Amino acid sequence: MEVQASRPKKFRAVDPELSLDTIFERKKAEIEREMAVLKASIEEAKQALKAVPNQKRKDEIFWTTAITESEIKKICCFYLWRSKKNQFASFPLSSESQLFSTCFRK
Repeated sequence: MEVQASRPKKFRAVDPELSLDTIFERKKAEIEREMAVLKASIEEAKQALKAVPNQKRKDEIFWTTAITESEIKKICCFYLWRSKKNQFASFPLSSESQLFSTCFRK
C-alpha cells in the first residue's frame, strides 16, 4: 500500500509481488541485525570465559553418578505429580493414586 502524505491522505495499491519482496527484504534485514547482536554477545561471552581459569579440558573430565535412568524418571514424575496435585483435588482419591502408581511402576 502506498500512502500519499496529503490532506486528506490518499492510498494506492501497489503490485503484490513488489509488496511481498519488500516485506521479505525488511524481515531479512531485521534478522541480520538480530544475528549481529547475537554474534557480538557470543564473542563477549567467549572472551569472558577465557578469563576463567581452566584446569582441564572438558573432554578430560567425566562425572559419575549412582542414579539410573529409571530413578531419574521416577523423580521427575514425582515432582510433576506433586506440582499437579492441586488439579486432582476434584477427582476421587483413586484417580490420584492411580497416576502416582503409574509413575512409580518398575
